[in-house]
Amino acid sequence: MYKNNRLLTKIASDFNIKRGNTETAENFKARIIYSALCRLSYASLWDDSSVSIQHFKNKIDELLKIYLELYNEVKISENLSEEIYDLYLKTGNFYHQSHNISASIFSVAKQDNFLFLRGVTPNQKVFMSGAGFYLPSSYEKTFDTSKFKNFPEMFLPQNKTLKDFWQEIINSANWQEIEVTDAEFLKMQPPLKKYWQDNPYYDGRISLARNEQYYLYKFEGKKFFYSRLENWQTYDEFFANADYENKRGGIYRQISCACLANYEILPPIKFKKDGAITQVKIEYLPPPHELYLLILYSWAKNPQIFPSNSERIFDTEIFFILKKVFENIGYKFVEEDF
Repeated sequence: MYKNNRLLTKIASDFNIKRGNTETAENFKARIIYSALCRLSYASLWDDSSVSIQHFKNKIDELLKIYLELYNEVKISENLSEEIYDLYLKTGNFYHQSHNISASIFSVAKQDNFLFLRGVTPNQKVFMSGAGFYLPSSYEKTFDTSKFKNFPEMFLPQNKTLKDFWQEIINSANWQEIEVTDAEFLKMQPPLKKYWQDNPYYDGRISLARNEQYYLYKFEGKKFFYSRLENWQTYDEFFANADYENKRGGIYRQISCACLANYEILPPIKFKKDGAITQVKIEYLPPPHELYLLILYSWAKNPQIFPSNSERIFDTEIFFILKKVFENIGYKFVEEDF
């Protein structure tokens, strides 16, 4: 057992994974194993010019079995291979063609005092927060800085605040007095654990409705007006894919989050520092691109449940970098005990 613990200690040191002040030993081990399997499975992309999806997933399953035999006190979901595959695919860490995958082109984005990496080779030194690769800026001299990317450019599809995006949506509206049947309406009154409700709002605010399509709607006088949203604004084949239970899809949330932020009712992201790690509760999911970025650079609070979106653990330094990025978009954060 002592030799086994030395192995995890070495992995944690190599990846700069630190234990929280109140974190249990079992949870700390689970986080180390998760990141180790992410790193090893990503390295398997260099086993050939391209590898099959099944080869990638089998690698994870085989390694997970070995680690859990060595550390039988640790519990990690058997869905791990699906989790890692889905996560790296949706964050651009590899290319997918037919039934094969290959690593993305190496790229670096600098944000404050850290370098965020993608397409890292097996021999590349990396630190890890969750499945995400990063390094402190002291490593900057080892890269060609002329090819550095802007952080939002590398990870996010648009460089707009939530309120600016909402105004853009409103300005493009084509209002019509039409009948929309069998619809449900965006919930705009706390608690917002459920996103939709059966009844519209009559207070004149512009909001969202949906049946087989998505609409903006508003109530004026005694009449409802609707503006149909284009399919490309609310549906993305990449994220709407039914694989892996589709619990992170929902491109419409780009608009719903913007709507709620405009009216100052978007629930804040809650966080609690625990020394080297920070626990986070996401009570209202952001749209897929932003959610996947948060998931990439964090660990599930409960490693027995994948996919796990709402309760995450971050390296504290990385969390505050991402917090700054998301605050610039318009998301709010609140520190509290939970």
